[in-house]
Amino acid sequence: MPIVAAANPHPVGAMRPAARATEDRCVPMPPRAMVLALALAQFVCSYAGAAMNVAIAPMAQDLGTTVFGVQTTIKAASAWAPC
Repeated sequence: MPIVAAANPHPVGAMRPAARATEDRCVPMPPRAMVLALALAQFVCSYAGAAMNVAIAPMAQDLGTTVFGVQTTIKAASAWAPC
């Protein structure tokens, strides 16, 4: 008996059934919560920058380079960072 492949329920060129559109999928964030989230993100970015500045001298020693080299690398990397 020959093996028969199962029929494709959506052959090429056929349209698939559309998903139901619901308007309650995206709930807007209240303004107070948005300000809180942005303030927290700014704090994290500031804290990370301060911690990085404290660690520059030991990092330079560990990497066998100068403080200027580490600072240049951090500045170059931060050009692409969101903070």
